[in-house]
Formats: sequence, C-alpha cells, structure tokens
Amino acid sequence: MIAANLAFAFAIAVAVKVLFLFSGFAYWECLTAYAVCGAFSMMAFAWASLTEIPVRADQRS
Repeated sequence: MIAANLAFAFAIAVAVKVLFLFSGFAYWECLTAYAVCGAFSMMAFAWASLTEIPVRADQRS
C-alpha cells in the first residue's frame, strides 16, 4: 500500500510538471509547480499512512 501511495504521488507530480511544460511556462515555473505538487502529494501520503485504523484484539473473551 505504501508503494502504491508513493507511485500515485509521483505520477501526479510528474503529470503537473508535464502540463506546465506543454502550457509554455518557463522551466523554473515548472519546477516550482513540481515542488508544490510533490509536497502536497507527500502530505496526502503521510495522512493516508497515519490515519489507518489499527487492528484491535477482541477483548470479550
């Protein structure tokens, strides 16, 4: 699951960079968008990783 989250974050960041390049923005603007998108993706990855519900043992025995 962690690998899937990282792959998704990387794919989104690369897609945004490519869209900015094809839109005619300068290279430094593309890098800025890439960094912002990468940071957002890593925050989403951290949130998804830390909010998993832990498995609790059944204590009714």
